[in-house]
Amino acid sequence: MRMSSIFKATIVGEPSSLDDDSDKKKKSEDYISGDVGIVLDIFAKKINKRNESLILNLLEGYAFDDLNSIKVKLIRHHHDIENQRTEVQIFPVNDILEKWWEDIEIMTTDKKKLN
Repeated sequence: MRMSSIFKATIVGEPSSLDDDSDKKKKSEDYISGDVGIVLDIFAKKINKRNESLILNLLEGYAFDDLNSIKVKLIRHHHDIENQRTEVQIFPVNDILEKWWEDIEIMTTDKKKLN
């Protein structure tokens, strides 16, 4: 298994039409193990929260270990009727990124830290 610094892929089509047959999954050469962060840019006709789960289930065991290894998740929805797709970026979570994410969480939950 080769460990890459980032996994990038484009899944063409509407996410709700994806086949989530785990028997067909095999690990990618760019498979990332350990704690990961993920960015999903979903280009679709309409926002559908179910699409997020379908995509993550599709990538589990292929691009990263399992859903529990996702520590940072950013999902952005875009309206696109003509070219429906999902652009995926997965990266290992390092100490600097984890500290940055903790600072973001503090800013959203602890009003004393903001002032």
